[in-house]
Amino acid sequence: MSFKIYDQNKHHWEFRDSYSLLPRSLAYLCMSFKPDHIKLEMPTRSFADAPKEWIRYCSNDCISLYEILAKFNNTIRDIQGCVGYTIASTALLTFRYRFMRENYETYHTFNDFFRRAYYGGRTEIFNMHAHDSDKP
Repeated sequence: MSFKIYDQNKHHWEFRDSYSLLPRSLAYLCMSFKPDHIKLEMPTRSFADAPKEWIRYCSNDCISLYEILAKFNNTIRDIQGCVGYTIASTALLTFRYRFMRENYETYHTFNDFFRRAYYGGRTEIFNMHAHDSDKP
């Protein structure tokens, strides 16, 4: 997920959800990447009662995530890879850039044939039960 914000001076900022790139909790990522700012305990009081605690907590989360993403980006760059929008696209881009020496031709007749049968979308179970009438 991502969205862009533009201002009247033609500047823009793009915000992306990092979960597609590093699909773990921030606490887990902090243990793995060991950033300078580690995950803090969530304040127990409400925002109305302790706004400074909540601002410190949220700011620390943002800084921590930034440090983790910077370390991840540097790791991929160190192996001369390419960072994509997802962990899967990062792996594929890195593989293609670093290791795929030959350019493989695809046959459009095969591609066209298979694409007619392929439909993307959600794959999950909605009904986790069977009926006697479902038997062959």
